[in-house]
Amino acid sequence: MKKMVCMAIVFTFVFAVVQIMVVQAAPEAKLQKIQLTYADHIPAMSGGNVFIKQQYIPRIQEQLAKIGYELDMTFYHAGSLFKYADQVPACEQGLVDMTVAVMSYELGRAPLHEVLDFAFMGWDGPAMNRVWIDLNETIPEFRNELSGFKQVFRFIPTRRLLHHNITEAKVPEDFKGKKIHASGMGADLFKSIGAVPIRQNPGDWYTSLDRGVFEGISVAFDMVGIMKLFEVLKNHVFFAGDGLGFTPVTHIMNRKKFESLPPGVQKVLEDNIMWASEAMTLDELNRLTSYQEGAKKKGNNFIELTPEETEKWRVAVKPVHEKWIEDMEKKGLPGRKIYEEAKKLSKKYTKK
Repeated sequence: MKKMVCMAIVFTFVFAVVQIMVVQAAPEAKLQKIQLTYADHIPAMSGGNVFIKQQYIPRIQEQLAKIGYELDMTFYHAGSLFKYADQVPACEQGLVDMTVAVMSYELGRAPLHEVLDFAFMGWDGPAMNRVWIDLNETIPEFRNELSGFKQVFRFIPTRRLLHHNITEAKVPEDFKGKKIHASGMGADLFKSIGAVPIRQNPGDWYTSLDRGVFEGISVAFDMVGIMKLFEVLKNHVFFAGDGLGFTPVTHIMNRKKFESLPPGVQKVLEDNIMWASEAMTLDELNRLTSYQEGAKKKGNNFIELTPEETEKWRVAVKPVHEKWIEDMEKKGLPGRKIYEEAKKLSKKYTKK
């Protein structure tokens, strides 16, 4: 009897070991690949692209793996597939699946989004992100401007400043007749103070500053660091309190491509819009010090305007805002409604 019991125990043990070996030897379930192409106009190692590859995609992959999918992404950075002026139309046509839309460059298709580009609106980056979300959810005319795309997540770079090579220039009258790179509402502001606004593809900025094609540029320090513009600039102007606003950026996918994805994949992308929008904006803010290092090492001037000097800019921008509202209303668009709602939401979301 004991012999039989021993044999049964041995058999059970051997059977269990074999089962464990079989389970361990079994190949992992193969994930179905989702092929996507992505094109942008900035270097591969810029802050935004580092965030996408080190934080966003790993998070998405982990969630997709649970439902049997994985992304197979092909990246085309720094305008290697399309220059900025062509990349959004290319996405719309399905020539590339995903790209970056800088809203101050997209006024032909999304004029109401220019409100996000306004100077002196009182918001910080995270607050403006929330304002954007609320406007998109509550005002159909605003939302419909990008209906041909699926917004995957939004991104607010750090505060836009004024960088230039003009000796002792601080207040609006100092820039009269000067050539300044700016787009959207920024271009309207500089035109109103007698400057000459110029807009170019980002890849041309360095050479144009070096050759004096324009004498200043209104962008966040992010781009000054990423594009090494500090090498061809001397002065960086900071405003007291509020300032020249933020450049609104959204990462978009061709609408038909998004709708062709399996429902579970669509849900994963949808569920991460809010997280990615907030996380990427904060990640960029944390990089601000590193973006300024090159300018500091070169010995560039960091000019802090007084409240009185800043007020001159604030006064200069008010009629520009009002003209935009009037222009939108003439086109039958709810410019005043959106402007007032944006101001109200700014007070709601901006940290005091």
